[in-house]
Amino acid sequence: MSVEFLEDFSIGINFVEIVIELEIFFYFIFGYLRASREGLAEDRYSIVAAIGFLIGAVARGFYIAFDYYIFNDIFRYIAWICLITCLILIIVSLFRGVPGLIFKDFPHKTLYAISVILYIACILIVRLLNTLVFYIVVIVAGVLILIPLIYRFNRWVNQVGGYIKKYFSIAACAIPLTFIGIGIVAIWSSLPVVEGWILKISSHLLFLTGLGLFAIAIWSLPSLTEFGWESKLYHLYVLMPGGLLAYEYSFKDTCDVDSDLLGSGLSGIVDIVKEMTGSVKRLKIIRQERRNIYLEYGKYVTVIILAEEELKILFEKISQFTQEFENLFSKVLESWDGNADIFKITDSLIKKIFPTIVQNPKNA
Repeated sequence: MSVEFLEDFSIGINFVEIVIELEIFFYFIFGYLRASREGLAEDRYSIVAAIGFLIGAVARGFYIAFDYYIFNDIFRYIAWICLITCLILIIVSLFRGVPGLIFKDFPHKTLYAISVILYIACILIVRLLNTLVFYIVVIVAGVLILIPLIYRFNRWVNQVGGYIKKYFSIAACAIPLTFIGIGIVAIWSSLPVVEGWILKISSHLLFLTGLGLFAIAIWSLPSLTEFGWESKLYHLYVLMPGGLLAYEYSFKDTCDVDSDLLGSGLSGIVDIVKEMTGSVKRLKIIRQERRNIYLEYGKYVTVIILAEEELKILFEKISQFTQEFENLFSKVLESWDGNADIFKITDSLIKKIFPTIVQNPKNA
């Protein structure tokens, strides 16, 4: 295998990386613009993340110029500065932006962030040294730094559930891949020419795979506001036929409407729609200016959630809750006598399906 072929292949991989970083940049920009256009809470840290990935693409551009074309150290130094800036901006957006919900209970966040920044500085120092042992030490230290991050990330993903869990489980795999790609690329110049180029290409492929998985995950989210679904919830109701309230749960102390009156009113709306259309299965949400009413229909009950915004994950949550509620009380619902106390154990089901919510049950 010729060195020229390996060099050309490596250049191609570098340009693919730039394209993916630009796609992620546009994702965050479009997310911010969408929130602004629809009057949602604007997250300035999405702009910080966007700029970080844009600068990352610029850093790779200077690396390409230095590694393959111009061979001037000024391009390498500019690439380093851009890379440092990129990583710092992404770390800031990660811990302070909407995805910061992942780390809201993360112990010693500031100390950890400082450790990551210092570690990044060490990686850059490694580039000035040519000691294989030092490379290995830095890579091992990086693995140790990643362990709490991956643990917290996966813990949050499992709590959130729904389609976010599906896509961000993919993103969790991206973290070690990108690190390994970054870590081993520094060793390539210490090896013979052909072996060095093969290692360099392998490291780029690992990094590119991780970056691609991350891109797939975030592109699958319709909005950054999906991260903050917990803060959008107000109230949950379980209605029996005729609008009789069987169970209610308050996520916030903001509901100033009589529960029985609200239940009867919503039941009446459902009955009217059913009378007009012959089915209510398509009526999943009633949109209002400040609150949206989610509806899910089981065999025995109708579940209603009041929330601030329309979010895909809440449709999954209400569907899961309805199914598990009816499975839990299948025998009771067949011949319910109007005793609502029997449903108090539903609080445990709330904690399972809405695990990150600060519990505030009105029926306790």
